[in-house]
Amino acid sequence: MCSLPMEIIPLSKGLLESRGQDKDYDLTERSLRWCQEIKRELFRGQQPAYDRNPIFFWSYGPQGSGKSTSVSSYFANLQVNPVELNIDYLTRRYAKDVLGDESLVHSNEGYFAIRSKWPTLLRRDLLKSCAENSYDIVWETTGRGDNLWNDFASPLVQNFDYKVIVVYVLVPFVMLKDRLLERAARSGQAHANFDAVLTQCRSAARNTSTWFLNVPQEVGGFVYFNNTLDMGRQQRIHSEQELKDFLSQSGFDGIVASAIRWRGISDKVALGKRHSFGRSRAIDGVVARGVMCHEAEFPIIGSPTRMAA
Repeated sequence: MCSLPMEIIPLSKGLLESRGQDKDYDLTERSLRWCQEIKRELFRGQQPAYDRNPIFFWSYGPQGSGKSTSVSSYFANLQVNPVELNIDYLTRRYAKDVLGDESLVHSNEGYFAIRSKWPTLLRRDLLKSCAENSYDIVWETTGRGDNLWNDFASPLVQNFDYKVIVVYVLVPFVMLKDRLLERAARSGQAHANFDAVLTQCRSAARNTSTWFLNVPQEVGGFVYFNNTLDMGRQQRIHSEQELKDFLSQSGFDGIVASAIRWRGISDKVALGKRHSFGRSRAIDGVVARGVMCHEAEFPIIGSPTRMAA
């Protein structure tokens, strides 16, 4: 008999309903315990946003653009510590902690087979818990999917009064290509093929038009970073004219440069007085549905296939 705390039991129910009966009950129980441990780890020290709206941050840009460094400096400046819902991290941790072999995710087939089950189920539960507790959240994406606003961000705005801030880290494709080659030679870290990276660059730019549809300015906006300088020297872009000049003068692909339009948000607005944007507090049918149709990210070469997660 499983003696796990009751708040974890719905994870098992959800998995059995969506994946079929799991005959390996030992694996199921270990997986449930792992979910509990990761949840405790990620929520340790978190506090609800009381005097302001909670914020759903998006770390946005193609592979190799330097998203982690840029968002870290931005969060330090804002003095926020959002819960990181990183599906790649969860997938690799599950392979290592539960299955005992992180190399299982070194192939596309193995990676997506593992990712589609317990890590995805846990991420859905984490997002639900964050929303219910008004925790800040950060989600990393290449921006390739055109469903991110409708399926993920908008439900939290409507149902939990979240603000949304997309931290868009900008690097031209010609520079990304050199960086990815250098990183692979130095660390062995694999990457998508360069056609896929170019597609990521163009899709991320085009898909900026799918964000913040028919919502007030106070709901959120983009924070743009120029990351074409040396490592650790990323610079925030502060105005529409500065963004236009940067895109036109830094070697960006024409499709990218023409697709990006200014919708900036200041730190004062981001951390300002709490607003009410939503209509209800329901989550199971809205947010959970969105989490199950997240775009595929590509941690390794190949597999340019969009998948439901």
